[in-house]
Order: sequence, then C-alpha cells, then structure tokens
Amino acid sequence: MSISKRIEELGLELPPAPPPAGLYRPILVVDNFLYVSGQGPVLKDGSLYKGRVGHNLDLEGGKLGARHVGLTMLSTIVTHFGEINRIKRLVKTLGMVNCTPIFTTILWLSMVLVN
Repeated sequence: MSISKRIEELGLELPPAPPPAGLYRPILVVDNFLYVSGQGPVLKDGSLYKGRVGHNLDLEGGKLGARHVGLTMLSTIVTHFGEINRIKRLVKTLGMVNCTPIFTTILWLSMVLVN
C-alpha cells in the first residue's frame, strides 16, 4: 500500500506546512536523501500547539504535541518535496517534546522502576 493511501486510510488531516523564511528551508535534498528540518507542532488552522509537559501539559498533552509534529513533517514532505510515495525508506526520525526538568526526571525514574 502506498504511503498516501495509508495516510488517507488512517483519516489523517495534514496541517499547513511551514513556509521557507530567510535562511530557513523546511527540507533539503542531498544525493538521494531528504532531510526535514525544524518542524514544530502545527495545528490544522496553521497555529502552533503550545505548552510544556510538566508545566501546563500532562503526558497525554505531550503525546498530542508529538503527533502534531509528525503530521507537520508529513505535510512538509508533501508540500515542498512533492509526491510522498517517492520516499523509499526512513533512515532517522528525531522528535523533541518541550518539558520541565522535573518531568524528565520523574518520567525516567518511572521507566526505571517499571522495567
């Protein structure tokens, strides 16, 4: 199944992709590699999903923010690269979620204690 068909099947709605601005370019193609850069959690209306886990977001809010970043990445590929089905393999994904220092400590300790 193609990537675009899978996105459609899952009912994912992609937000608007961030536009190039100044020196910032949302994607860069080098040889046969596509690099997606500097993505934030964009909502369907183009605004940013804001918050900090451990301050004004809970764990579920952090997961939702990470989901919005993933959708923004997909939208960026479609908008600035073209056909997403040209992607053959994912080499690396890096996502970061803004959280307080105490939250990361609590999360780490809970993972250690559970495992």
